[in-house]
Amino acid sequence: MKFPANWISCAVLCALSTSLAFAHSVPTPAPVAPFHIEGRGLFDANRRQFVLFGVQMSGLDAFTPADSDRALVASMTNLTFRVLRQRWNMNCVRLLVSPSIWQRDGKDYLNAVNQIVQRANAEGLVVVLVPSDTARAGSAISTGLPGTEIASFWSAWAAFFKDNPRIVFDLYGRPSAASIPGSVAGTRRSADWNFWLNGGIASDGRTVLGMQQLTTLIRAAGASQQFIAASAFHDALDFRGFNASFAIKDANVLYEVHPYFDHALTDVQRDANFGAVADTLPMYAGEFGAPLQEDSPSCRSVPTDPSKASDAVVQLVSYLAVRNISWTAASFEPTQLVTDLATLTATQLDRPWTCGQVADPQPGIGGILLLFLTGDTDGFGSIAPDQVASAAGGPAGPVAPGEVVTFYGELIGPEKDVPGQFDSNGILSTLAGETRILFDGIAAPIFTAGFFEVTVQVPFALAGQSSTKVQAFYRDVPSSIITLPVAATAPAIFTVNGPTDILATNEDGTRNAPGNPAAIGSVVVFYATGAGQTSPASTAGAAATAPYPSPNAPVNLRIAGTDAETLYAAAAPGLVGVMQINARISSTLTQNAGTRGVSVDLVIGGVHSQSGTRIWIR
Repeated sequence: MKFPANWISCAVLCALSTSLAFAHSVPTPAPVAPFHIEGRGLFDANRRQFVLFGVQMSGLDAFTPADSDRALVASMTNLTFRVLRQRWNMNCVRLLVSPSIWQRDGKDYLNAVNQIVQRANAEGLVVVLVPSDTARAGSAISTGLPGTEIASFWSAWAAFFKDNPRIVFDLYGRPSAASIPGSVAGTRRSADWNFWLNGGIASDGRTVLGMQQLTTLIRAAGASQQFIAASAFHDALDFRGFNASFAIKDANVLYEVHPYFDHALTDVQRDANFGAVADTLPMYAGEFGAPLQEDSPSCRSVPTDPSKASDAVVQLVSYLAVRNISWTAASFEPTQLVTDLATLTATQLDRPWTCGQVADPQPGIGGILLLFLTGDTDGFGSIAPDQVASAAGGPAGPVAPGEVVTFYGELIGPEKDVPGQFDSNGILSTLAGETRILFDGIAAPIFTAGFFEVTVQVPFALAGQSSTKVQAFYRDVPSSIITLPVAATAPAIFTVNGPTDILATNEDGTRNAPGNPAAIGSVVVFYATGAGQTSPASTAGAAATAPYPSPNAPVNLRIAGTDAETLYAAAAPGLVGVMQINARISSTLTQNAGTRGVSVDLVIGGVHSQSGTRIWIR
């Protein structure tokens, strides 16, 4: 006896989607340009207040680039920027650019940088441009104060980018007070801040432009809508001695610090160095990190115990968060925030290090920042073995060839659910909503792809394996790679309105329910997945057609603890990865006991279906 199953298609597919709650952060919307500042808050065109979170990228500032510099520049692709926005939940990237290269290469260099800016903007990232010639020994800018050579740079670059409101002009990356007349190391005078603001003649005879002059120059070039960032002196004092009289006369200025741990390890130090300024003016931590690969004061100041070092990083980002201070961490490159440029996997601060020595893998703070921004050390779009389960319900466990399973996560697919589509050959597509899931590199047919869950059919090609490596992709952004156990069978019964009541029909074709129980001795029909390999062999993604494949493994069924007569146990007509079971309820069960829910236990190849499922009988 066979019952038509086409009418149940929608109900089964709907049953494949179950919500889970996660403790992850909600992805932050990208700020909509143009931006403006009110008080010390940053606001976008929709009047939403926001904070910039991002990373610094180097390579564009290398006057004579090494292979590593070329690799860094080559990695500045749409996909990398999408990883920053989508997986890392960032909204900003800080690019080090070179006035010296611009002077040498002119418009070619500017156009090359603009291509990268456009890629970043296209993926929802604000771009901070900061002049930096530190990679070129002896360059004028490396002396630490902005001279007249920077004027032509900003005049040209501000005019070029004046119509792009998603740019921040960072006036001067690492200003130094060393060549200010009368300046004394370890102290900060009002005269130093006045020189910082208005410029003058340095002790080496150079003409220095102040931050106010550079700001005025940028605005005069027509760049009226962009933020400007003005850095404090790049030393252990930051903004000490600064007061409102030294503020730049412009409505959209961010005041920048570089809180490395050699001078900003504790909240007390941070309060002393820039806390008062952060209370009144918008602030931006343009560069910070834990450069453990360097033999530098910044590295040597990091606590040597990994757990204490992690605490120090958490305390810093928490300090910035509480005060709504924007930041870009240094640096999105191997040995710092990511382990490599291919996978862009975050570094972890989970092992000892020696300053100045590069390890494999290199410890770093990438995972801490990723956890802070997303609530997950693998970031948004990550998957985990304990968040993969049969679409029919039940706990996580081994997957079986042909089984319909659901991956749960956050931002693993599009915001609105997208159903899979059948191709011209009647095969369910392996791409839906720009989402794919690969098992050992084999793309799985997709039933539906959504923000929190993706439901697929496990490829039959996994038969005979004990495990499989799985990776998800949304908009080509890869998830973490996980290993799942593989079993010959993993039966699970589809339920409705929760994990208990089975999605079943009575002999008359009506839905089985407490108010519509099945009679003892009658036939019920229900649906399962995870039956494993079939005869004839099934094709992944193909809807079942006659002759309907049946499981290779033996099928046994007990209802109310009593063996039931299995009349049909094979592929559900017209469905993918779903098995239909037609069974007669044993007439030996107690009669006239009233309506009651009774257990159903499906066993395929010796493996039991999930516990607690029931149908209603009378």
